[in-house]
Amino acid sequence: MTNISEIPLVDVFKGVILDHLMRDGFLRRPPENFFIKHRAKILTCAAVTGGALLGPFAITGVVAALGFGQAGIAAGSTAAWMMSLYRGYVAAGSLVSILQSVGAAGLGGAVASAISSILESNSDELRELGTFLNIRCENNAHTTVVLEINITGNEDEKLLSLLRGFDLARQVVSTRVGRFEFFIGEGSNILYNFLVDNYGDVSVTTLTPSSYLLNLND
Repeated sequence: MTNISEIPLVDVFKGVILDHLMRDGFLRRPPENFFIKHRAKILTCAAVTGGALLGPFAITGVVAALGFGQAGIAAGSTAAWMMSLYRGYVAAGSLVSILQSVGAAGLGGAVASAISSILESNSDELRELGTFLNIRCENNAHTTVVLEINITGNEDEKLLSLLRGFDLARQVVSTRVGRFEFFIGEGSNILYNFLVDNYGDVSVTTLTPSSYLLNLND
C-alpha cells in the first residue's frame, strides 16, 4: 500500500488544491465525495496498516498534527477538509470517525489513496488547473515547493480557495517540506495577506512585488 510519504510532493499539492477548487465550484465538474465512494477500500487500508502496526485505537502525534486530535477535529486542518466532504455530518462508524482512531501509518495510506484517486479520476480538471497554476519542487540547500499562480484580480475568491487548498496540502507534507516560493501576476496583496495572517510576518519574505518566500523551517 502506498503511504503519503511515497506520494511526490508536487502531486500532493496538485491533488489537494484540485479537490478544494472543485469543491468550491471553481473547476468545471462538481466534486465526487471520494471518501464516501471509496469508503470500503480506504477503511481496509487504514484498518489493516494501523491495526497491525499501532493497534486499533492508537492516537499518534502525526494523526493529531493532521487534525484528528483527542479533543475532536481541528478547524482548518486536513481532518476538517476530509470532514467537509461529508457536508459537515459525520456519522458514528463513518470513515472520518474511524480515521480519528487509527494509527499514523493507516491514516497516511488513506490520504495517499485519496490524493492518487483525485488525480487519476479528474484528468480534465487537472489540465484546467494547469492553465493557472504550475507547481514544481526544487531540491537545493532546502527542499522548496514553488507555486506559479496566474489568476487575475477579479478572481479573488478563486485565489483564496486555491490558497486554502495549499494550506491543507502543506499540513499533509509538514514533515517533508517547510519552504515555499510563490509567484503571482495579480492579486499579490491577497496572497501576501493570506500568508501573513496564517503563518506570521516573520515567516514571509517579499522577494519582488509579485513573489514571496514562505519559510516555516525555523
